[in-house]
Parts: sequence; structure tokens; C-alpha cells
Amino acid sequence: MSKHTELIGKLDGLIEEYGELTFKQAIKTINRRRIDKNRDNRVSFPWKEYERLYKKQRGICPICEQPMILLKGSVHIDHLNPNEKDFNNPSNRQLLHAGCNLSKSSKSINQQSKVYGKTYTEILGGG
Repeated sequence: MSKHTELIGKLDGLIEEYGELTFKQAIKTINRRRIDKNRDNRVSFPWKEYERLYKKQRGICPICEQPMILLKGSVHIDHLNPNEKDFNNPSNRQLLHAGCNLSKSSKSINQQSKVYGKTYTEILGGG
């Protein structure tokens, strides 16, 4: 039996033991830990940052390209590149509809490109 097959068997056992939801949450935590270990901690941004991004983007959500309403809870500040070491840098932020941000979730830039039909440059705010 290969190590790969052995590992798959062990993972299947963990899914059975703890349930699929708990297993998926644990995997998500492990993936986030891997990303977070090499970057700044997340911070809460003041409302002025939301206003700055809203003006910079002329009120348009870069994901769905529809107008946004600047109301608390209806918009989120998103990090363009979640793997950026200095990812809280103002150049790595964009304002999105709350729903667009939640649907974007933690997709890789490659996944975002496929889902939204945009180039890497467009996703990273350069186009």
C-alpha cells in the first residue's frame, strides 16, 4: 500500500469519526494557519478606509462590477492577495459588496480568475 493510499484511508477514518463538517472546518483552519504564518495579522479598518476605497473605486464593486451602497454591513474590505506578507498595506485592499466578498471566500487567484472570468492583473487591481 502506498503512503498516499494509507493517508487517504486515515483521512476517511477521521471523517467517519468526527463527521464531515468538523473535518472540513479543521482543514480550513489548517489551510488558514499555513497562509497566516507568513503575514501580518488581520486588523479592523476605520470607516474612513471604507470611504477612501469607495471613492477610489467610484462606488463600483470590482467582483460584480455593480454599484455599491456605502452602508455598514453591506460592504467589506477585502485583501486582493491574501498571501501577501504585508497584506494590510493599502495597495492590497479593495472594497466589495459583502455578498461578493463572502462568495470570493478564500479562493486562490487562479480560482478567482476562472470563476469571475478576469485576468490575474484585473483581480489584483492592475487592470
